[in-house]
Amino acid sequence: MQTVDSRLFLKVICLIAILLITGCTKKIDSLKEYENYFYSEKSGYAQKITKKGFKLKLQYLPTDMMLVNEYKYSIAEIDDALRDSTITREKYDERIADIKEEAVKSRINYDKSIFFKLTIGFENDDQDIVFTTMQGGRTPYYEWLNKLLFSMNQYVFLHTEKSGKVKLSLYNMDRNFGMAKSRTFLFSFPIEFNNVKLLDQNDITLYIKEFGLHTGTITFKNPVPHKKVILNYF
Repeated sequence: MQTVDSRLFLKVICLIAILLITGCTKKIDSLKEYENYFYSEKSGYAQKITKKGFKLKLQYLPTDMMLVNEYKYSIAEIDDALRDSTITREKYDERIADIKEEAVKSRINYDKSIFFKLTIGFENDDQDIVFTTMQGGRTPYYEWLNKLLFSMNQYVFLHTEKSGKVKLSLYNMDRNFGMAKSRTFLFSFPIEFNNVKLLDQNDITLYIKEFGLHTGTITFKNPVPHKKVILNYF
């Protein structure tokens, strides 16, 4: 009886493990459905913090979201090939294979990094996060702009208990040319640091140290959703 009970116990444990693994993964076949899920509030891909008149929105960008525009371009290429009556079936199949191969290569390159999009603005949307500082004269304005463009790597980092402090690899601020009062940054971190795979950690936190907003340090805890969403498009 003990042997049978032990085997039954192991089967139950294995079943639970399988359910946990599959329950943490969502597969989507449609590009449109993937985008809709990503931008929905229930997806957990974004966090918002409001503090001392400012609002900050942090959005985790998985590999497939980084490649959405490339996927759309590929779809357009496929549609063009379908409409080309001069192309042979063999040439069409070769073109599709090339498109899929390029998508796979791009995925491999982006899978080497972790990406976040950070948007910073005033809570009331009436003031521009950059140009408002012009009231203090040209020197403070250019100092502030240079800090946003070139020095945010001194203030933004990830941290886990096992990896320690993880600095930015690269970042850039969008040039919106006055089209929006907020500013958006793209942050890139290494996928692995100190022999620790960051996305496997349950205590990952993104810190934004005080850099001029007078909000103090901002922390986004667990900004990466535990549920992994896979786009099965390519």
